[in-house]
Parts: sequence; structure tokens; C-alpha cells
Amino acid sequence: MGWTGSLNTCSSVKDHLIKEFSGEDENFIWAFTDVSMRGTTAYGIHSRQDKKTGIVLAEALVVLTRKEDGWIYHKEMGETVMPYYYGAPKKLLDKLDALYPPFNENATQWRAKCRAYASKKTVKLKYGDVIKFSTLIKFSNIGLESDTFTYTEYRGKRNIFTCDGRLVCIPKWQHKEFTVLSN
Repeated sequence: MGWTGSLNTCSSVKDHLIKEFSGEDENFIWAFTDVSMRGTTAYGIHSRQDKKTGIVLAEALVVLTRKEDGWIYHKEMGETVMPYYYGAPKKLLDKLDALYPPFNENATQWRAKCRAYASKKTVKLKYGDVIKFSTLIKFSNIGLESDTFTYTEYRGKRNIFTCDGRLVCIPKWQHKEFTVLSN
């Protein structure tokens, strides 16, 4: 499962993906709708309608993207293959559930995991806050292992913490179990 690339001819990655995954031929109309970008990952509904019968088949589509030298590269995965990306917005999940029941157990589980991910309360930290994670976080490249970090500011970047005088980045820290020790 590789990446597909094409020259960027649209004003945004979202518009590019809608154009890329929508179209029509003599038998079918397919569309990528309700697209929501979460960083470089797109979540939307990909549908295909049979022109003769009018039957519509649809599922959630997760599309990873990256931009390079005027090109947009993407890798798409339908919910039926249980992609390990759970950032789909609740509004999209509600629409999918109302209009298109899941095709298989993978799709059912994926939607449930997306709902669980979306229901986690977002915590806003202030610089200087100390948090303790429920498990140790290892940084083998610098020989650091800890569960307690201080949220800090570094060149306008987010997700930067300090521990033992070292700067570390903890991606998706908000979705790990932790306790704020000081505000």
C-alpha cells in the first residue's frame, strides 16, 4: 500500500482530495464529501452510486497526505480495513451511522474507537504546568525515561516539554492518560 502523487492544481489539500476522489463514468457517480482535515489527515465519506439502480454504497475514508515540491501525495484507507487513525469528527460519525451502516466488524470497531477518541476531554495546559502520565514515556535516542514533564514554550512549537533539563516532543500527549500536578 503505497502513496499516490499528483501535481497540486487546487487551492487547498482538501479541495485537491475532493477533486481526486470524485467523478463520474457511464455506470457510476462517486464522491468524497463531508471532508474534515485534522492536520495532514482527511476524514470524509466516500460514496459510489450505481446510475442504473440508484443504489449508493458508502463508507468513511481516511486519507493521509503530504505536500512536496508542488505535489500532493496521498494514501487512502476505508473504514472496513480498520485504519489506525481515529480523529474523525463526531458530526461525520453521526452522519455515517444515520445513512450508511457499517459494512463489517472492522468498520463498527473503527467508528467506536473514533467516538471514544472524540469524547476525550481536551485539556489546555499553560506554560510551566507539570503533568504526570500514567505510564513511562521512553526517549531511547537521548536515554530518557520518565512519567513527569513540564509543558514549555520553544520557538512557537507545540507539544514541547522539559524533563531533567532536556526538551522533548510528546505527540498526541492529550490522548494519553495523565494528571496535571500544578497549574
